[in-house]
Amino acid sequence: MVLLMKRLISILITMIQILAMSNGKEKGKFVQNADVSVIVNPCVEYQTVSGFGASACWWAQEIGATENAGEVARLLFSRDGLGLNIYRYNVGGGEKENPDSRIRGNRATESFYYFNEATGAYEYDFTRDAAAQHMLDLALSYGCVDTVVLFANSPHYSMTATGQATGGTEEYFSNLPAENYQAYADYFITIAKYFIDKGVPVKYISPINEPQWSWGGGWVGQEGCHYETDEIVALMKVFAAAIKASGLDVKLMAPESGAIGDETTQWFDLLTADPDIAGVLGSLAYHSYWSDGRITRSRWI
Repeated sequence: MVLLMKRLISILITMIQILAMSNGKEKGKFVQNADVSVIVNPCVEYQTVSGFGASACWWAQEIGATENAGEVARLLFSRDGLGLNIYRYNVGGGEKENPDSRIRGNRATESFYYFNEATGAYEYDFTRDAAAQHMLDLALSYGCVDTVVLFANSPHYSMTATGQATGGTEEYFSNLPAENYQAYADYFITIAKYFIDKGVPVKYISPINEPQWSWGGGWVGQEGCHYETDEIVALMKVFAAAIKASGLDVKLMAPESGAIGDETTQWFDLLTADPDIAGVLGSLAYHSYWSDGRITRSRWI
């Protein structure tokens, strides 16, 4: 752990030094020649950190198909590199094959769930998303990764109200109809079972990502889905029941909030108060964008 911390601090110092090269003329920029000192005392224990990880969203679909994939995996997930032990795999909403998609490039994902024109039905093909799967396999091969999180920015586009995985027709409108909650849970459990059966250490499934953002409307940049608080609780209850019925040894990751604070504490209170959800709830998650700009939010860390 001490060695890993030293490596992470070394990377952080390098990043700070790069930022310090700014001319300092714009508000919020680091001043030139910033003097930074970091002192680490390995004899003092402040907290227990169970892991460090990386989110393999978008980049893995590209890097996994290149000759650099092995080297990237070594630098991130081997003991010779950072030795990261958590891998966050993106269960894509299928915008890459959606004929009505409004996004292109690496943010348009390939899904395991696809429309088979020969049968006229949606089916699973786990040879798909091959580059991202290859990246995961390479990461696992180094023996450091002990926790995999399966997460989705949006349900599959075929389950949404708009027929797209990029949000509702209006901002702050949930794109997943309540009648499709069970289909979404079954879809996620099927994918989780596939990975678990092949030996991947899936510990968490995370079906809701940054639900407070508007997602959709006139601006579309990636897959995403907005949920109101009552919709979060209702969907999580369906997922909790699906996990229990499946018999899989996985836990539910609470909505990955897009910010520290905001509605996050309300969601956590409601989810932990529900005995059905709390029974399979394994992680309370939030992202920390812009948290350094408001000191009062640091209490959540």
